[in-house]
Amino acid sequence: MPPPPPPPPPMGDGEVERAGMETDGGGEDHISALPDDLLCSILLRLGSTPAAGQTSLLSRRWRRLPSKLPRLLFPFPSTPPCVGPGIAANTAPVLRHVDVVCCDSPAGATATWLHLLAPRLAHDGVVYFRNTMSRRRLMAPHRGLGLASPSPTFELPCFATAAKLWLRLEFLNLELPRSGVFAHLTEMFLEHVDFNHRGRGDFGHTFSTPRCPLLRILRIAMCTGIDTMGIYSDSLHHFELEFVPGLMELTLMAPGLRTLELLSCFYYIEEWNCSIHAPDLESLRWGDRFNIGSVLFVGFARLQQLAAFTIPVFGRPDNTIIQEFALLLGRFSAVYRLDLLLSYEIDLDKYEYLMEYITKLPNMNTMSLWLYARGHSVGTSVFYLLSLCPSVKRLQLTLLDGTVANSPCHSNCECDEHPDWNEWEAIVHGLEEAEIRSFRGTEHDFNFVALLFLVSPALKKMTITLDCMADASEESCQKLREIVAGHPGACLEIHQNTSGVFYEFRQSNFTKIPDDHYYDSRNLDDKQYMMDYITILPHAEKLFLRLSSGPHAYGACPDDWKTKHISLDFQEVEVHGIEGVKHELKLFFRGNYFDGQLISG
Repeated sequence: MPPPPPPPPPMGDGEVERAGMETDGGGEDHISALPDDLLCSILLRLGSTPAAGQTSLLSRRWRRLPSKLPRLLFPFPSTPPCVGPGIAANTAPVLRHVDVVCCDSPAGATATWLHLLAPRLAHDGVVYFRNTMSRRRLMAPHRGLGLASPSPTFELPCFATAAKLWLRLEFLNLELPRSGVFAHLTEMFLEHVDFNHRGRGDFGHTFSTPRCPLLRILRIAMCTGIDTMGIYSDSLHHFELEFVPGLMELTLMAPGLRTLELLSCFYYIEEWNCSIHAPDLESLRWGDRFNIGSVLFVGFARLQQLAAFTIPVFGRPDNTIIQEFALLLGRFSAVYRLDLLLSYEIDLDKYEYLMEYITKLPNMNTMSLWLYARGHSVGTSVFYLLSLCPSVKRLQLTLLDGTVANSPCHSNCECDEHPDWNEWEAIVHGLEEAEIRSFRGTEHDFNFVALLFLVSPALKKMTITLDCMADASEESCQKLREIVAGHPGACLEIHQNTSGVFYEFRQSNFTKIPDDHYYDSRNLDDKQYMMDYITILPHAEKLFLRLSSGPHAYGACPDDWKTKHISLDFQEVEVHGIEGVKHELKLFFRGNYFDGQLISG
């Protein structure tokens, strides 16, 4: 094969412009003749303000276009020398969308950029501003030891015209604006902020109706410097408060509130008070302390879903967490759905069974149990909870830790000690449907299915989704069929988790990333290829891959590694999530990537 031709010599700016003004037929460049509005629309589709700025090399006319764009997009990992000039250079009349993911931005620069952006937003403007810390800063030896000099405090500007405001500022010392109205704000997200508000009065006034008249969604997470919060809002529909250490008093009056989540705010506080008035509340997710003297619920007559997390199944006899969860669960008489996150210890020998502290559950239609089983049998705890609500119609059981190799559970383990199962017969007379997700295929699991039919005479449908790493052999499936066959009228559905999906107990209903459609993994048109950041892999005999690519091919990844001389000489490759499409077969069989055994699941 002849060698490739040498690259053409570089052209000067004038030559680039003349070249851009000609087509193959020697005619005029029709792209540059388009109106500015249409050209700006093309640049916006690049999904990056720096990428749009690079198009200024095409011709002199294009040099002024990037600064006119009404959207500022700085994807990860943008740096302060890139973000700062990009914000300052923008001359658009208004900004409709700002999305900045900056790495290691200084506090002063972050505050300056926010003050520049606030007055320029359109009436429906959106701001997503996230500052991240590099590994270098996270590993700094002085961090967390009290040796760093105190940082100055900056005042957050009032975003009077913004509709959405998401800020994650890596504990920037911040004060809420002393004046101004967020007149158009409907959604606010504040994370990793040090508000420096302790001892300075009510923190929640900024989020109340006088200053946020349209606010519907509010999330405050992993923030410090707050001891008192009172929010009085007629518009608030969704409120989440997570990891706000040191909070001593929370007052919430929101007649239109539909969803509330409270997580890890009152731990390690001796005296605290929480008062919530929400007559239209439909969903309550509680992962915090609870006692009758400190928590006041007003209303809640329309509550449909209650979630409580994390409840220890085994623990020390002086454990107060299980006692407080027992009080919470006994507070409500009826809900449509109950979600409980249960957690086992690895070694149970030195702990006691705690579930019997729970003596009452609300009446419900659906019980959804999420379990970190750590390889243990879950039957005793699950059947005990079912016995407290015998009329429940649907059970959903999700094993979060999946298949556990070298299970710590031994033959005399406390997890398998239970009363005489003959005494438990027909304890759940109303159960009609059961679903088990991430079925591990252990003896514990098969015994649980058999006993579930024993205690639930009305059970008509069993749906089992096998864990992606579990034994999916015909023998295992036949064993399940034989269990169900002994119960006439019952049907069994067995599914394999071929996509490699991990089930997750979402402690938050709030979207974790802004605008899911913008970050949709199915559409890669405005995404950047990130595998270039992987420049070295350790030498190993086995490669384990879990594929979750949607409709896309991933063959370019091994090709890229091979050109970088990254070793792919594996003796064994285990792949999960194969769906059998054409590009998956090409990934392994078009090149000599490994020399050994391929295991797929």
